[in-house]
Amino acid sequence: MYAIGIDGGGTKSKLMIKGREDQAVFSCTTGATNPTAVSLEIITERLSQLFNQTPSSFKEQAVSLCFGMSGFSALSQEDIQTIQVHIKTKLNPEAFVTVTNDAVTALYSGTKGNSGIAVIAGTGSVVYGKDESGNEARAAGWGYMFDHSGSGFGIGKAALKAVMNEADSGMALSPFSEMILQSLSADNPRDIVTCLNHSQDPRHDVASLAPAVFSLYEQGNQAAEQLISQAAEDIYDSIQKVRGRLFTEQKAVTLVCTGSLFQKQQALFDALTRLTDTKGYRLSIPKAEPVEGAVYAAWEAVGERL
Repeated sequence: MYAIGIDGGGTKSKLMIKGREDQAVFSCTTGATNPTAVSLEIITERLSQLFNQTPSSFKEQAVSLCFGMSGFSALSQEDIQTIQVHIKTKLNPEAFVTVTNDAVTALYSGTKGNSGIAVIAGTGSVVYGKDESGNEARAAGWGYMFDHSGSGFGIGKAALKAVMNEADSGMALSPFSEMILQSLSADNPRDIVTCLNHSQDPRHDVASLAPAVFSLYEQGNQAAEQLISQAAEDIYDSIQKVRGRLFTEQKAVTLVCTGSLFQKQQALFDALTRLTDTKGYRLSIPKAEPVEGAVYAAWEAVGERL
């Protein structure tokens, strides 16, 4: 018997298979399956690519599969059913199939199905929690038009706004503004709008400014320090909202920090650690991949825990 997890991302997607002994026996990858980045037709095509790479013996013995998707909220119920039917057709009709938000599998990558709160901070951001009774709550993650505080996009947007404020004040460009403009390949603040209007992926371009902000932070730049501190405070505010709906203030809560910002930028994790210190949180950056969280969720769906 095997369980299968799929982590569906905006750049790549990964499938992993584990038996009850919690050892991966097979894995493979394909392209993006985030519905905000690709069509439903491409999602099903790429799922087929994953299953075509998977040995038949594993597919035949699979009892459960969990597909954790970034961009899950963009799917209609009909879309979800289409994906589930497609998976059963390519896997086996007896397997239990779950399609869910990648925040769920992110949490499970750090708790193996136990209660806690997960923070995903990458291009976007979201906070998700689950208590011992299975009650769920989430905060943030409303999309780049309305939210994404504490994300790569949020930090990049705040950096651009700081540059624009300097320009509007008639001030000479600071080292902070010069580096942000250089990272965007803009000669002056007025070029920001032109660069983004002509970009094929402006959200990505704005989010890609975050590493420059972190680099300035490491150099002791005050403006960058303020942006990173604000990002951590925004994340902490969302965490507290989720905690208030699921846990008492007296209960110690596992806080799983995932996503590219936590994986690559120690400064954000450190800033969040300072905010949560003495507040009853146990912070961790999981060693397990998000796809392993999907495997744990697949086992849990059929009443098993690894």
